[in-house]
Amino acid sequence: MTFVIYFLAFGLILQEFNLSLRAYLASTTVIGLAIGFGSQGFVQDIVIGLTLIFSNLIKVGDVVEVSGQIGRVESVGMRFTVLVNLHGQRVHLPNRNIGVISQFRGGCIRAYIDFQVPEEATGRSIMQAVTPLANALYMQHKAIVMEKPENFGIQKTMKGGWRFIRYKINLWPGQGALVETNFRKMALARLRTIYPDYSDWMINITYRSERFVMKEGELIDAGDSEEPKTDTT
Repeated sequence: MTFVIYFLAFGLILQEFNLSLRAYLASTTVIGLAIGFGSQGFVQDIVIGLTLIFSNLIKVGDVVEVSGQIGRVESVGMRFTVLVNLHGQRVHLPNRNIGVISQFRGGCIRAYIDFQVPEEATGRSIMQAVTPLANALYMQHKAIVMEKPENFGIQKTMKGGWRFIRYKINLWPGQGALVETNFRKMALARLRTIYPDYSDWMINITYRSERFVMKEGELIDAGDSEEPKTDTT
């Protein structure tokens, strides 16, 4: 109301100086439209920023993928959402560019590497060969391997009867190639020095969202889903 009163008062003052009130209203309308169109992005940033803040879609510290960028959320502002990626870069994303948010619960992806135990082999010999490599991978790439690898020990399938040893490695999202290539090749080379017939197919790598409980040598799905949550704004 204050703005309207001042706006009209200024127009009446101009009219006293023999300036057309109609021309004044027309010109301010054009200027207002130009400002309105120019500030569309600004308004979108604010509206989406408020949506992110009050809906609690993402929080500071979450690891998310937004508009093709993966990083840890540093701040959620009225105009920009700031992520810190794997390289330590601060990525400023205009809120209006945020369409789909993929949230990684626990801040990582979980790679499960299964090493099949040959019939003539002992599980201990496999672990003695692989465990030092897994620990070395963690020490060398702490920025990518986010926790020390976990060894579930010797397991036996419920059907089929074959034995395997499972390792879990928590990785920064999008960095699965580290275990699929480097770690796999190093482990295969090490195992072939002990068992020359050890084949590539005997090493299986999967990415799981569930938590698995080991019970009596069998894998049981605990039903605790931790898959990345996807939201849209």
